[in-house]
Amino acid sequence: MIARFYGKLFLVTIVTISAVLFWGYNGEDAWAVGINIDDFNVQQSSIPPTASSVDFTFLISQQDMSLNCPGGMDWAVFYAPALNGYPTWVRSHITDGRNTNLPLSPNPFSLDFREPNFIPDPNLTSSGTAYFRAAVGCSLPRGNAIYTSNWALSTPICVEIMGGSGNCSVPSGQGINITNFDLNPKTCKIPNQTNPSVSLSMTFKITVDPSQLQGVCGSGTNFLTWGIKEDDHSALTVDQVVFGGVNYVINLNSVLYTDDLSGPIVLQTNLFDLNNGNDYYAIFYCPATIAGYAYKQITASNPINIKYTSGGNYCVTSGAQPVQGGTTKTYNWSVINPLASLPGGSQPKNVFDAILLVSNWILNIAGALIILLIIYSGVQFMISRGNPGEINKAKSIIWWALVGFAVILIGKGFLFVIEAVLNNQIPTIFP
Repeated sequence: MIARFYGKLFLVTIVTISAVLFWGYNGEDAWAVGINIDDFNVQQSSIPPTASSVDFTFLISQQDMSLNCPGGMDWAVFYAPALNGYPTWVRSHITDGRNTNLPLSPNPFSLDFREPNFIPDPNLTSSGTAYFRAAVGCSLPRGNAIYTSNWALSTPICVEIMGGSGNCSVPSGQGINITNFDLNPKTCKIPNQTNPSVSLSMTFKITVDPSQLQGVCGSGTNFLTWGIKEDDHSALTVDQVVFGGVNYVINLNSVLYTDDLSGPIVLQTNLFDLNNGNDYYAIFYCPATIAGYAYKQITASNPINIKYTSGGNYCVTSGAQPVQGGTTKTYNWSVINPLASLPGGSQPKNVFDAILLVSNWILNIAGALIILLIIYSGVQFMISRGNPGEINKAKSIIWWALVGFAVILIGKGFLFVIEAVLNNQIPTIFP
């Protein structure tokens, strides 16, 4: 009797769980197939931290005409400081007011709009990036639950916030971004004593923000350490380094630049089991000697799977051999423009920034010239031997040098006054 009772209870439990999984899956799949976000984009690639107009293009279509939402379909446009970060609503069907009840009419349905007084969250000013997305579903949740698969979600659109430390090429708080990592060939014969090494051809491209790295790894950081690890898919063990300890020198003279570290590599095959496929990923560390960090990992690539088989060819290919003498190798180089960045490394974003950049260079040149003129006039005093004409000439040189330098200083101050007037930021004496 007891065995029969528990047998029935087990059967009912299995049927119940199966039904829940079945209906849950169909509900998610219905949205994935039945409603499409055909287009979502943000027209502005960068926006100020103050109020401004932001334009959105948003188009949805319905394929499964049997879909229905009690109370009407819900949609929203939101943003977060990072991918899958906590969302902040920009506009939804409630604040927009357009009828998006199912079935859609017309189909497809355009939800393009302009947000005239958009002010990003103050926290985004320091991060420098905002990731915008659109979502469509029944009763969209607030908070991180929006990222579940119950809703149709658009691809995130990165928009830079002016004045922030981050940018869309390099995520905030990271300083370096691995844009492309790959290993070839994808299949190798298991090494043996005769052929103990695994040589692969590596594609490895990065984008670097030197100023941001100073905040990530500590002031004075001029190099990073990178390597390749094997992912053992276990939370109980530390992934083994199979190729590593390579120092990467940062180009501190650039504001934001790309680099190509591609080339042949040889993996340390004695550190892991090669009987099955292995996943490898590239990593970057802060140097251990900077700011007390003990090899702080700051970024990692997506894993690349290499399969090891008993047959086939060993991975010692011509594409993975070191460059031989007499062969041609291409190196990327560039001439750095000293006028391309403002003090602190930021690039000019408008006409005022360009004028300020030129005025800074004029001020630097004037500062050096006034020192030379003062030294020259001092020599004139010394060799004048009491000659009134020569003394007056030396005085005149000092006088006009000081007047010229004062004009330049006052002129730079006028630039900020003009900017304040144009931006309506002049302080008032009376409220």
